Amino acid sequence: MPSNVDLKILLELNSLVPQSHLGAKLFYFPADNALVRGFPIFFPLSALWFSPTWRSQRGRILIGLLTGCVATIFSVWLQSHTHFNVRPFLDPNLHLRGMELITRTGWDHLCSFPSDTATLLFAFSTVVFLQHKLAGVIAFIWSFFISGIIRVAVGWHYPSDVAAAFILGCCSVLLLTRVRYLTHFVDELLQRAEPRIYIVHALMFFLLADALSLFYSGLQFLHGIRDIAHFILQR
Repeated sequence: MPSNVDLKILLELNSLVPQSHLGAKLFYFPADNALVRGFPIFFPLSALWFSPTWRSQRGRILIGLLTGCVATIFSVWLQSHTHFNVRPFLDPNLHLRGMELITRTGWDHLCSFPSDTATLLFAFSTVVFLQHKLAGVIAFIWSFFISGIIRVAVGWHYPSDVAAAFILGCCSVLLLTRVRYLTHFVDELLQRAEPRIYIVHALMFFLLADALSLFYSGLQFLHGIRDIAHFILQR
């Protein structure tokens, strides 16, 4: 259950949402649109990956990205298997503004702890920060604005959901990118793949493209495989 402080911050932020439908829609737009939400984070990630200056750091970047993806999947698992916080917009007693803006397509769990969106954004922001401090600071500020203000204000999450996501996303990337054996292993793999590095670039493109939509397509694919396997086994 959310604390009084948690609830107070949520209601204070929700008071920022304009009461008119158009105003609320414009307020929510940066967090609702995947391109706008992800550009300040995914653009520097792509630039760092393809930049000759950071070519030697591709191993750490790749480890950070994969770690961020795993942390995000773990946060979704926690949301599906725990009941720490129920999403604020589901509480009719809160009377939140802007609830009509939330779309529930593909949404299948009540719990909001920790925020999967914030986990991904903070994890990827950490990857950027470790390589380029200024771009990383901008990415962190944008991630906090999207996850810690807008998405909390419209009732997707409590502030504690975002705080937990910050710890999960940042710490997981910081820990694994500092494991020398792992970075050395990935660097060797990338060196061996150098004659066909275009394949690695293509895989990176698909990874970032799906991550931009919070792995919605990937999850649909896995659910489809599960349904097909279930159908075959039932015959």
